[in-house]
Amino acid sequence: MEPQPRYQFFTGKGGVGKSTVCLATAIEASRRGATSLVVSLGQRALPPSDPEHPQTHPAKHTPPKPVEAHPGVWLVSLDFEQSLFDYLKSSLRVGALARRLFGSAAFRLFANASPGVFEIVSLHALRRFDAYDFIFVDLDATGHAEMFLGLPRMLRQLASERALRRMIRPIETWLSNPKESVLHIVTLPQEFAAHEAEHIYRSTRHAGQISLGRLFVNMTPTFSLTPHEQSLCAELLTEPERTHLVNLAQREQRAFVSAQAWIERLRTSVPLPTTRIPLVRPAPAPGHLAEVIADHLNEAPRLASPRSA
Repeated sequence: MEPQPRYQFFTGKGGVGKSTVCLATAIEASRRGATSLVVSLGQRALPPSDPEHPQTHPAKHTPPKPVEAHPGVWLVSLDFEQSLFDYLKSSLRVGALARRLFGSAAFRLFANASPGVFEIVSLHALRRFDAYDFIFVDLDATGHAEMFLGLPRMLRQLASERALRRMIRPIETWLSNPKESVLHIVTLPQEFAAHEAEHIYRSTRHAGQISLGRLFVNMTPTFSLTPHEQSLCAELLTEPERTHLVNLAQREQRAFVSAQAWIERLRTSVPLPTTRIPLVRPAPAPGHLAEVIADHLNEAPRLASPRSA
């Protein structure tokens, strides 16, 4: 069994179920004996609104501790203040100097206002979670994800200082290594989500910063009328008491046909190994959707631990 990259990033248009698919993939990996950490980034882990008054000085508390949400699956949301301090401490290699620099309100204002600082310290923070077989990274909306994944290359092009280049090079190396990192795209078989998936695919291929993994088509309709049932529906429309049910069936049929058309288009426009996740009805109890989706991920490649190689 070919080991899969340890760092698995998930992106897609808002509302496609990206976070749930990310968690479901981690649950599927745990069922095969792997330990997984699901990391939330982006708007779910924003810097504090008042950089002059951080809630707690990171030098005075430990980094956020992952919480076990499912056997073998832990969740964590990266904290900007702590990630920034850890980055400074690692880069400067002198804790006292890092604390002094972080204690400057002017520096924190600069860090919060500078494009890409949150992204670069987040990438650095991911490397400290070395106790897990897989790191599943739930990126924010597409625009943020593109900036996040393209940041090391952008900074390398802008960097003139040798020290800055030394800090960026290791991140760029593991992010661009297909044996270590991969980006999955999550979409819906609908117009706007499909267009967004096409955009992500093209821009990622063009940038060449990270390898592409799978396309997850979430909430795929499975209800379909046979030709005989479609003919029967046309006849039943003449019976007023059955009109409502017939209209519902025909609407579901139209949704199925439309979804199949978008899936067929994505087969050409986003030529990645594809996993179709069926629309779950009735909706499972809150908190159980990821486990239900994990049951449908059998066609995805088995997540052999990269440490088993």
